[in-house]
Amino acid sequence: MKYNTIEELLTAPEGEHFEFKEAKTRFDYQEALKYCCALANCGGGMLVLGITNNRPRKVVGSMAFDQPERTREGLMNKLRVRVNFQVIDDKRKQ
Repeated sequence: MKYNTIEELLTAPEGEHFEFKEAKTRFDYQEALKYCCALANCGGGMLVLGITNNRPRKVVGSMAFDQPERTREGLMNKLRVRVNFQVIDDKRKQ
């Protein structure tokens, strides 16, 4: 489930451990809850926002949540599981 580069992430298989959503400007919080819950039930994984769902995947960037840290805390409080996130700035999307 680990990746070292954006290229590795772009080629990662979607399924039990990865869920890709374009989410350029918004993403429903309730949907994020569902995806995080499903990933946790499969042993953990990554909800990736700002990368297209379909192959060939492209980085499009995401402004889905104004305050990602607040969203992360809300997900953790609701699900009672650890939720990590990382904002990746990829200059190729420009």
